[in-house]
Amino acid sequence: MQSKKNLYGNSITRITRIVLFILAAMLFIPVVHANSIGIIPTTLDLGHVSRAEDVVGSFYLSASSGSELRISADYIPPVSNRWFKSHISEYSEEDISGWLTFPENVMEIDGSKSFPVTIGSTRTRANKKMEFIIHIPKNAEPGYHVGSISLNPVMDKEAGAAVNLFAVSRPNFVFRVNGEVIRRGTIRKIDAARMKKDEAKITLYFRNTGTNTISTDPHKNFAKIYNSNNEIRAELPIGGLSIRPGEEIPITLIWRSSEEIKDGRYRVEATINYRSGETSKSGFVTVPSMITAAAISDTKLDLTQEPTDAIFSPSTCSINWTLILALSLLISLVYYWKNHDASILGVILLSIGTFIILSLAYYIIFCYRNIISLIILILIGVAMYYWKKQ
Repeated sequence: MQSKKNLYGNSITRITRIVLFILAAMLFIPVVHANSIGIIPTTLDLGHVSRAEDVVGSFYLSASSGSELRISADYIPPVSNRWFKSHISEYSEEDISGWLTFPENVMEIDGSKSFPVTIGSTRTRANKKMEFIIHIPKNAEPGYHVGSISLNPVMDKEAGAAVNLFAVSRPNFVFRVNGEVIRRGTIRKIDAARMKKDEAKITLYFRNTGTNTISTDPHKNFAKIYNSNNEIRAELPIGGLSIRPGEEIPITLIWRSSEEIKDGRYRVEATINYRSGETSKSGFVTVPSMITAAAISDTKLDLTQEPTDAIFSPSTCSINWTLILALSLLISLVYYWKNHDASILGVILLSIGTFIILSLAYYIIFCYRNIISLIILILIGVAMYYWKKQ
């Protein structure tokens, strides 16, 4: 009977300590307010426009809560869009970030006041009309242009420790500048030079012969090198790059071999895909026996590095602080439940340490994306664990 009483008393004590720990942890957790902002429409088609014209566009914003919100708007390149895929032959990839202005730098949204909005056959209500102006330059390239607008919350200094979590849709807009679109590129020539005994440099001269800025697809670009016996010696990837109309860019590829690269004549077959088409060139180059001056003096960009896709890559990396905080508290609670002799202060310090480690791990995995750094972080954690056990 006495043992049952002790067991019951220990359970009550453990539950009481967990409740006290949660209450203490809440002192360190800021108040969280969740808000979401809807965009109507999600994609705005501004139609055909002319050069040297100012085009006014507008979106309607709706807030989920009835409180007042303050947000700022900025241009941001589109991550991906259906216009690029369906109108690739008439698409311009020139930078339009300097074309946009916003009459209101900071917009105030009163969630308690709404008005009816009709977009096509859709009827809904909104809390704010956001306008922006696109200043089309006199030398704008013809074809479709697509952009996005990033909405960012403006925090008040009087907000204290409160944290506002915003879920915001990213509105897109599209317009077509009048004129004929020609997307075309060509590899004009191929050169070679020796850099070391086991290293040579292949240079492709790529020229944009069209009317529009184009970018190359890093996943479909390559250069193959064959020897005099028609045996393939290397296949080099070519990274992505953006080229304006009339511009010619030397693309430097570094050929590194596990053995000495013999001097002599090699055949190079190169293909560059610029999304709406591709160009190929086959030619013979000579790798000299001595290190050449061109290899020493030429410091052009090496595009044999890991390919990156500028059009479809995200511009920022967002850390999910809510998930990391929840996992940190869960780990601390499990530890506290199994180690009922642990002090409240010790568990709070464990929560802070766990939060820091999880934040670093999240950043390395999803933002920095460096597996070596992640392995080092894991090894540090294992070493600290065994050090504690001893």
